[in-house]
Amino acid sequence: MILSLLQVKEEDEIYLIDCLQIKESSDICNFLSSNKVTKVFHSFKEDIDAINSWSKNKVKNIFDTQIAYAFLGKEFSIAYKDLVLNMLGVEVQKKETRSNWMRRPLSSSQLDYAASDVEFLLEIFSLQKEMLTKGNKYNQFIEEIDFQLDLQNKGYEDEQKNGLLNRNPITISKQEEKMFLKKLQESVLDISLKKEINKTLLFSKANQKRFFKLALVNGMDNALNSLPKWRRDLFSDLIKTSFKEGR
Repeated sequence: MILSLLQVKEEDEIYLIDCLQIKESSDICNFLSSNKVTKVFHSFKEDIDAINSWSKNKVKNIFDTQIAYAFLGKEFSIAYKDLVLNMLGVEVQKKETRSNWMRRPLSSSQLDYAASDVEFLLEIFSLQKEMLTKGNKYNQFIEEIDFQLDLQNKGYEDEQKNGLLNRNPITISKQEEKMFLKKLQESVLDISLKKEINKTLLFSKANQKRFFKLALVNGMDNALNSLPKWRRDLFSDLIKTSFKEGR
């Protein structure tokens, strides 16, 4: 994936960086890998690989407004346009989403769209950070961001290869598996309501099945250690009890 354009808002200024014209990015984009600068994204997963490749470094200290929204008990994977409307009451035009961003020069309409795509991120960031802090969720949110960044960097397949190393996998019946996953899903729904965290972000059904497979092959402790600390703290005792009952 080739990075065509990088949009950056700093205080009241918006900068559109033409990445196709920059041959050596490492000297001018140190802020991307700096822990002193918070980088606010909406759905960093869509852009991070291309940015890392272009900058020849890994982006650090990320705040993701899409993940934050789910952490606040709201919609999972909300679009930027809908997030701005829901939180600020402002409508953002998305007419140029599918236009050709590799062609030069970019049109005035494309430039306006690119600027609007980051125009409200800092305002939303400020609101969400305050809400997360008041709800005692900010530290957990940062753990989740770091966890997802690690997964993005190495990929789920590598995670599975590194995790599935046990020489004596546990054998369990389909009925026992079904019972364990049923109890886990019930707990996810219950904790989601109590903690006001989106249930899919909290522990999606796909991740529950992936976790169960890892526990069978590599042991429950190793499977639990594959989770971010905040999620492990919520589910550890419950999962261990349910797993023993299932066996």
